[in-house]
Amino acid sequence: MTSLLDNAGKAIALAATTCLCLSVLYDWGYFFAFGLTFAEVPTTISDHVRSALVWLPESTILLAGWAAVAPWPEFSVPSSLTIAAHRDTEPNEVERSRPQLLRFVGVSTVAAWIGAFLIGDRWLAAYAFAAILSWGFLFARARSHPGLRERLPQETWRAILWFPIVAIVIFSFGHADAHFALQAKFSPAKVYVQSAAPDSPLELQVFRQFEKFLLVRDKNNNVVLFKPDQITKVEDMAKPLRIPGILCLQFGVACSK
Repeated sequence: MTSLLDNAGKAIALAATTCLCLSVLYDWGYFFAFGLTFAEVPTTISDHVRSALVWLPESTILLAGWAAVAPWPEFSVPSSLTIAAHRDTEPNEVERSRPQLLRFVGVSTVAAWIGAFLIGDRWLAAYAFAAILSWGFLFARARSHPGLRERLPQETWRAILWFPIVAIVIFSFGHADAHFALQAKFSPAKVYVQSAAPDSPLELQVFRQFEKFLLVRDKNNNVVLFKPDQITKVEDMAKPLRIPGILCLQFGVACSK
């Protein structure tokens, strides 16, 4: 029982540390889209912990689905079942299929990088996809080397494969969230600051609120950082989400007020 509790405590500590590190990657990608770095924004540990509530749900669903269909474990980290399945086949048959798959991944990697450079940052997912394919190709080359294959246990090979992939995906999520926010229509809130007249609020679009600053955009599309003690009140920041039905859209009937 004591051993079980100790292992559970270690697992929780490891999960918390991993989530914190991934949150830092998410915020790094988020600020990267704004042209900011951690040297310019005073983030805190609580900010990164709160960021996990943003990226954890969507990334968990995506990575779970990806892990279910990804071919990496099949050709790069063969399990005992996979080895047993090929035990009765000709030795050269399995070896012949591996170079073909490596060539396919290599060609796909080159095509992905070409597409990423052609598209640019309008679709950062192209860079992320190219980076993941590049890592998968390098990993498969290293894993297929006879001198390296048996030196590390299977669980270590899986960790080496998936940790960089998860890091790339989380960074891309942060960048994509910021990119979509910047591309969205300017939807200002009324922000009352101490330096302005009490009856003259500033029209600013609020992106995110952190512990030591507020990340906003003004009418001139300039990104501005406000300290919380500079702001006295924020109005019209949140707008109710409306999902009108066909009757409302077509005939103006049954519309929510």
